[in-house]
Amino acid sequence: MIVQWLIDVATGFAAWFASLFPVWEPPEWLVHLDDQVNPVLDNLAGVGAWVDWTFILAVVSAVLLCWGITLSIKVLRAVASYLPFIGGAG
Repeated sequence: MIVQWLIDVATGFAAWFASLFPVWEPPEWLVHLDDQVNPVLDNLAGVGAWVDWTFILAVVSAVLLCWGITLSIKVLRAVASYLPFIGGAG
């Protein structure tokens, strides 16, 4: 019963907070964004003859792999710092 009352209070507060903001209509350029993007993508369809997409994909993949390895090493170091006798924080 107490939990139900807390949920009612929380939903009432959320509804009140949401009512403080006016109703938002998206701008016209955002509604018709596909009309602006599709011609650009159509013009780029034939660029594959001049751009080596395989090489670009390999380079981007290597960079993202290095970032992922670096992030995982930093996370492992942060986790190890909480272990006694390993990271110095214990």
